[in-house]
Amino acid sequence: MATMPQRALPELSESSLFRLFVRDTFKMHLFHMTKEELEKVLDKIDDIRALGDSELRHMSTVSMRFQQNTLSAVERGMIVREVLNEAFERMHGNGLRRDAAPEWRLYNILYYRYFKLRLKNDQISARLQFSSTRQYFRERTKAIEALLNILFEMEAVNLGKEEDS
Repeated sequence: MATMPQRALPELSESSLFRLFVRDTFKMHLFHMTKEELEKVLDKIDDIRALGDSELRHMSTVSMRFQQNTLSAVERGMIVREVLNEAFERMHGNGLRRDAAPEWRLYNILYYRYFKLRLKNDQISARLQFSSTRQYFRERTKAIEALLNILFEMEAVNLGKEEDS
């Protein structure tokens, strides 16, 4: 099996100061995602290849974990899933997880829908004691937005680390 030749990078492209300059000058943001796009990714959380091909692969939080430049979609997907799980775990409330605890509500929605049991929406609504499925869907949207905000925070921290190095 032939190995692919290493691509020669322009001299300044390795400089974090230069990358920061380019991003600021051209108002570039390397990672952008909407809550609808994140929801589609979460729907495919068990499909590692789809995760590896998702927009999340462009996060610096993900790319910093690559040990090599050429990874398969499956290898990237495993890293994306790891980052999603880390972001998800940052959502947990205080104390023991309980279905009825308000501080665990957003975590529980994602836990039951995407990360653990893959329950149907009406099952989750009943389990978490929502008065209506409409209320459940509003809360699910809030949960996805909260997860997306954590991903953005993780990205900002990693971009800050990159700029400091």
